[in-house]
Amino acid sequence: MSISNMKKRRARTLLTILGVIIGTVSIVSMISVGLGFSRSVMTEIAKQGNPTEIKVYDNVRSDKIERKDRKITDKTIQKIEELEGVVNVYPVISLEGELKMGKYETYTEIKGVPMEYLESKGLKDGSYPETSTKPLLLAGQGLSYALYNSRNGVSYNDTMSKGETFTGKKVDFSYFNEPDEETMNENSEKDSSEKGSNKDSSDELSYDDYFINVKLNIVGMTDNEYDYSVYTDIESLKKYVRRNKAGTKIPGQPLDKDGKAINEWIYTGLIVEIEDAADVDRVSKAISNLGFRAENNKEAIKNANKTTTSVKVLLGIVGTIALIVAIIGIVNTMSTAVYDRMQEIGTLKLIGCDSDDILFMFLFESGILGAIGGSIGVGASYMVNQLLIEKKIPAMLELPKGLPVTYMPWWLSVGAILLAIVVSVLAGAFPARYAARLKPLDAATTV
Repeated sequence: MSISNMKKRRARTLLTILGVIIGTVSIVSMISVGLGFSRSVMTEIAKQGNPTEIKVYDNVRSDKIERKDRKITDKTIQKIEELEGVVNVYPVISLEGELKMGKYETYTEIKGVPMEYLESKGLKDGSYPETSTKPLLLAGQGLSYALYNSRNGVSYNDTMSKGETFTGKKVDFSYFNEPDEETMNENSEKDSSEKGSNKDSSDELSYDDYFINVKLNIVGMTDNEYDYSVYTDIESLKKYVRRNKAGTKIPGQPLDKDGKAINEWIYTGLIVEIEDAADVDRVSKAISNLGFRAENNKEAIKNANKTTTSVKVLLGIVGTIALIVAIIGIVNTMSTAVYDRMQEIGTLKLIGCDSDDILFMFLFESGILGAIGGSIGVGASYMVNQLLIEKKIPAMLELPKGLPVTYMPWWLSVGAILLAIVVSVLAGAFPARYAARLKPLDAATTV
């Protein structure tokens, strides 16, 4: 009987369903935009590391050591390891330079870290770097975005075939092998004497002569698509740069205050793992009190959560307004249906239908309207997101190409349909209750 009555009043039924569709599209699209925004922000933060990691640096990174106690050494590691809540401390040394793979290039750094830390990185394929005379590399998936063709600006990621990885590829790495002052002076004196013996001045040592070019192998790739780093075993990197140094100066290592090389390793930074994220602020403060700079993304996550929550609430309000309009339409439709069918209701009661039967009939009709409108609305939301929001919004706001603006998980689709049904049933509850409470004779004799 509910379906039959809906067919008799097609125009009213279609308009009511249209109201539910509009309400569903509005609230689903707004929520999916909010979820997409939140996901993008959290993804950017995730690139900086997990919330239980603290990255430690010296306050002033200079070529010469003025205060050795403010540089990161093995003694620094021992001090931080003694702090309560610290699980692991991993030293990091970096070798900066230009990395080339065919016609693609990028300026990056090879990070030497202990094997224990390397093994904490998930592998997409390949293997972890082993200790070797020449550093073996572990590449983050994000390196494909960093590598680009300088001639046309196209990134390597745009040309990668499906399933292609970095594992097994060879790269050319070029870095500045900075000599110490004594070696520089010796080379200058040598050049001067050679000039005096009629040697061509074009053979004089230049800045470019202190660059080392080396071909390295990539043996594995991390499973983090937002990891732009290139890693290797720290012991392999130490041995390599020490063996290929110019004079006594080790690349990436500062000099003492007299301009001479030092024997002790000065690390670029440390990665400190904390047992509980709740202790990050306390440990960071303790590290700062030791005279070092401590960075973590816990505060960034906290601020991002506040921002994304505000955006989601605002978008939810906009969607809710449209949903309220749809609810008013359903209430109006069901109320009109009750008044139009007063005699029918009276007749049904006279032949034996009780109040629960009448109530169920109108609630069932409301539920059908909500189910049809909600299902179509979810499908329309997918189309709106893909054809309108994902294509137009990034261009309008000048966002990076390919940045996901919306995120529509399965639970949002299912939840939207269920919400449309529940809201429709609740919207039809008052008219249905009024119809169920009508007295048979009063309803049957109403004109």
